[in-house]
Amino acid sequence: MFKKTTIATVFNADMYNKLFFVGDLHGERELLESELDKIGFDKEHDLLVGVGDLIDRGTDSLWTLELINEPWFKSVRGNHEQMAIDAVCDLGYDHRERGNRKGHWMNEGGIWFWQLAPEQRAFAKRLINQCQQLPLILELHRHGKKIVVCHADYPLNEYVTSQPVPEINILCSRKRIRAIRGGDNESIIINGADLFVFGHTSLRKPLIIGNICYIDTGAVFSNKLTIIEASAI
Repeated sequence: MFKKTTIATVFNADMYNKLFFVGDLHGERELLESELDKIGFDKEHDLLVGVGDLIDRGTDSLWTLELINEPWFKSVRGNHEQMAIDAVCDLGYDHRERGNRKGHWMNEGGIWFWQLAPEQRAFAKRLINQCQQLPLILELHRHGKKIVVCHADYPLNEYVTSQPVPEINILCSRKRIRAIRGGDNESIIINGADLFVFGHTSLRKPLIIGNICYIDTGAVFSNKLTIIEASAI
């Protein structure tokens, strides 16, 4: 269930040696671990930030969802986490509406949850409940710079930490990337922060333009998983 608006969660990332961002994982934890080994990611001293959509469609959504409790990992909430929350958490829906939400999530890749053994499903439900605490907007402070991470988009052209913005746009909108692809140069800059990092829209390679970076490269569809260091953007 989308709330009307949300504001940013602020986090100081200066304590980490290196800061990385990773595109939509969609259950591909084994691929992630392989790629982290390749880049020499240090789980004791580095930080990896996800753009959401940790679950669904891939080979092991439960193991991937466990990332939310790893000290070296942070993530914003994606629309797939939101679908899971709507389907299994107690949000006050009546029986019919909950059934609709469950059916929608299953059609979008959530079938894995109901295929788990009862104990695993109970564990998964606890993790999905925790996903309600994942921020929709994460504002990172890193070496004097401000980096904003959202799943799909930041829907305004001026970023303000305490500015309420519609949750549905943050989780689902493709308006900006469509405008950028259409040649709209006004959409490639969002004022108020140094860098914006998004996922949600699957691309063949990362799109870095203005102060915006889209990093979902469709790992679950046998494409490359993008992991990019903040200093390289």
